[in-house]
Amino acid sequence: LGANSALGALAPMCAAIRAGVARFGTKPVMLGIPPDGWTDPEPLTHAAIPSLGRTAGEERLLNLAIPAIHACIAASGLRRCDLARTALQLALPSSAAFGFGPGHFAATLAARLGLGSSVAAVSGSNCVAFAALAEAGRLLSLDGADQVLVVCVDSLAESGRLRALDHDGMVRSDRSPDGFIPGEGAVALLVRLRKATPAGARGVIVMGT
Repeated sequence: LGANSALGALAPMCAAIRAGVARFGTKPVMLGIPPDGWTDPEPLTHAAIPSLGRTAGEERLLNLAIPAIHACIAASGLRRCDLARTALQLALPSSAAFGFGPGHFAATLAARLGLGSSVAAVSGSNCVAFAALAEAGRLLSLDGADQVLVVCVDSLAESGRLRALDHDGMVRSDRSPDGFIPGEGAVALLVRLRKATPAGARGVIVMGT
C-alpha cells in the first residue's frame, strides 16, 4: 500500500488524519469569483501537493500516481523482474475532467513503470475505485494474473478543475461558504490471491480463499 497526498506519504498522512491535521493553502495565481462586483477577489483555498507546482492535466496525475506506486512496490517487496508480470488497473476521474482518455493515461503510466502484463482503466463516478478492485479480482481469478497493481488517482486542485469548480460555486469562499476545499491524492495497492501470497507478506491486499 502506498499513498501520495498534501499530507505526505502513507505513514505521515495516516498520522495527520488521526491527529486532525489538515494542510490547506491558497493558490495565489488563481483568484476566486467575488460574491459581488465591489469585493476584491481572494486566492482560492485548496489542499494541493506543493511539489507539483503548476503542472496540469495528464502530467499532474502522472506525478501524483508515480510516488504512490513506488511506495507500494517498495512496501510489498516486488522486484523489477516481477513488474512485467504485474497487471495495472487504474481508477481515474471522468475523462471529461481532464480532456484525455483513460486508456492513453494507463498506457503512458505503464510505460514509465515497466509494467507489461495487462493494462486497463476505469473512470467516472465516485465509486470507480470499487469497480477497479472488482476488475482486479477478475484478472486474478479468470485471466491468471500473478498480481494486480490497483491505482486510484484524482486532483481537484489542478488549475482547470479548480477554476471550473469555483465557477459552479462549489469551492468554499465568501461567495460559497458551504462549499468544500478541493484536494488531490493517489493510492496504490498490490492485490494477490490468498494462495499466491507468501506468509508474512506486507503491504499486500489479499482476495479470495
